[in-house]
Amino acid sequence: MSQKPQISRAEYPHYMSLPTRWMDNDIYGHVNNALYYAFFDTTINEYLIAEGASISPPALSWIAAESQCQYLRPLAFPE
Repeated sequence: MSQKPQISRAEYPHYMSLPTRWMDNDIYGHVNNALYYAFFDTTINEYLIAEGASISPPALSWIAAESQCQYLRPLAFPE
């Protein structure tokens, strides 16, 4: 089995703290994988608002051209 790459937070130009909720956990005790993209969506919109973009109609349409996710470790409430 190959080792996962070591990625540091410094490699990303923008990030934000986003608390998990109890309801984010699945029956296995960790955050459901599908919710990671909801976290990304929240972070992207927070970034756009901070940069002065309007996200309310009739705002311009903002498109994330690409996204990807590497699951390096599980996340669970209350992390």
